[in-house]
Amino acid sequence: MNIARKWVFPILRLIVIAAIAVALVKIAFYPDAAADSNPAEPTGVIVEPQIPVALGTISNDVTLPGTVSADPAVAIKATAVGTVDEIFIAAGQAVNKDDKI
Repeated sequence: MNIARKWVFPILRLIVIAAIAVALVKIAFYPDAAADSNPAEPTGVIVEPQIPVALGTISNDVTLPGTVSADPAVAIKATAVGTVDEIFIAAGQAVNKDDKI
């Protein structure tokens, strides 16, 4: 095991680092031969749609049937200990989020 730690593992580590370095140099300095086109030139094409002109009327009327109903009452639990000194909302009055009760 002493020979493996002293010679084999460092040599393998150097071989792996050298392979990574060669791959990085290839990627950085020798571009792919298949990419012959200029990367600065756009390759997409914008096509304007051709729509024939026609005379007509525009109607923007929407009629939807619906009903308005109240949500069922929800019990409110106290978040602090103490006594109620003042009431800010009357019975049956609508309450929004973050309103004082």
